[in-house]
Amino acid sequence: MGTNGMPSVSTVRVEIRVAPPVARLVLTNPPLNVIDVPMMQQLTQALSEIEARSDISIILFEGNRQAFSAGVDIKAHVPEQVRDMLSGFHAVIRAVVASRKITIAAVHGKCLGGGAELAVVCDMVYTARDATWDFLRSSWAVIRRSRRWRFLRWSVRSEPANLF
Repeated sequence: MGTNGMPSVSTVRVEIRVAPPVARLVLTNPPLNVIDVPMMQQLTQALSEIEARSDISIILFEGNRQAFSAGVDIKAHVPEQVRDMLSGFHAVIRAVVASRKITIAAVHGKCLGGGAELAVVCDMVYTARDATWDFLRSSWAVIRRSRRWRFLRWSVRSEPANLF
């Protein structure tokens, strides 16, 4: 934490850009935007704050050109951390699924495992031609439990980040 109680630059994992009616949540854990426990906590907090705002109707999740997200941090898959990791990640997924806002994932580059799970539970997914998708076997369990599970037709867009 910084001296003012805010996260320091090195710990910010989610950049929030608000231009009503859109809130952009940019995953910022370069180079592959791995979803670690601090990112999960920041996503959950950001989603809670955005959900309370009446001037926001759309939540847009983005990564960078190299990766939307390469998934959940493999270092958190150890016995002493797996419970916190799973509860944190499931809290994010539940918050997206429960949101009354329109949720959109704009996918460039790698979209793997937990990153793919985050993208497909959104209401819409725009995927660039350079996107590489891969679901780990465990990913399907989370996706199938989502109330929003349905077969998705992923539209190919060359510039999904410029939709709004």
